Amino acid sequence: MKKNNESHPFSMETDIRDKENIRHEDVAALNFIRNSSRFVFRKHRLNGLRSHIMQVLLSEDVERESRGTLVDGLLRYPVARPLRMLRIFRRRFGRPEEILGEIERFRIVEKYLTSRFVAVSEEFIVDYRCGGIRDVLLCGLQEYVEGEQLDPWTSSNTTALRDMAEAVASIGANGNSKPVDSLGRKIEKSAGEFVRRVKRMILEAQYVPDLAGVGNILVSASGQVKLVDINNITAARAGECPPVDDFGYPVCDKSIEALSMIERKFLGRKIDPGDPVYEKFLDLERLREVERLHRNFRASRRADN
Repeated sequence: MKKNNESHPFSMETDIRDKENIRHEDVAALNFIRNSSRFVFRKHRLNGLRSHIMQVLLSEDVERESRGTLVDGLLRYPVARPLRMLRIFRRRFGRPEEILGEIERFRIVEKYLTSRFVAVSEEFIVDYRCGGIRDVLLCGLQEYVEGEQLDPWTSSNTTALRDMAEAVASIGANGNSKPVDSLGRKIEKSAGEFVRRVKRMILEAQYVPDLAGVGNILVSASGQVKLVDINNITAARAGECPPVDDFGYPVCDKSIEALSMIERKFLGRKIDPGDPVYEKFLDLERLREVERLHRNFRASRRADN
């Protein structure tokens, strides 16, 4: 499908996959959206390189959020909670097998992580019409997860788990939040099982999801660790040179490095250089090359913006 860069940025003559950002009107105008008046589509704070990510909210919830509602004589403004997250993939697929391959990778991640450790998504393929041209478009409706970001790159080696527990404790601000020590133990247990399952997936299925990006892993108010970004699942094979994705990002190596950081900083483990998941990826020379590729990726993104 051709781009039309001369169109108005919110015109449906512009392919939605080519837009830098989209808003409610763009989604509501899509030919496959029905009963759009019931819902409000709000841009999520994290918008991926590979997909537009929109919150799906009930119109009446958004109305209460903006106008307020009386509770015990006080006017309150309850924040509308998303029903789902709508993912609209930017990628154009040449053959049906490419779409099915993408969906198959999602299913692999769900198989190994289960709904406990990944935000489950239901993918659907639609007949997309834009500017008189028809194409197939891959979308997903994903579980909404509220939580604090688990940052593998945190500078702290000694207080990462406690810092995470303190941040998570502030989520349940209804007086029901758990003590920090108790939350810390729950997070540690959940993170340990998360790491175990990801490692098993790497060794058996030879795939790894993107664990390195900001906000890709969240911790819920109950201390449950969940992967929420499943847009960049890549083959986990070392090879001689670090592989890069279609944006030039060394996602495989950075994700496995991030996994080792979670083990070290949040679980307090010493990384075994002979670990079959890490041994080829955490070689010092390879890490230097990955960092060089990472810097190049960041420079190219800055140039594009």
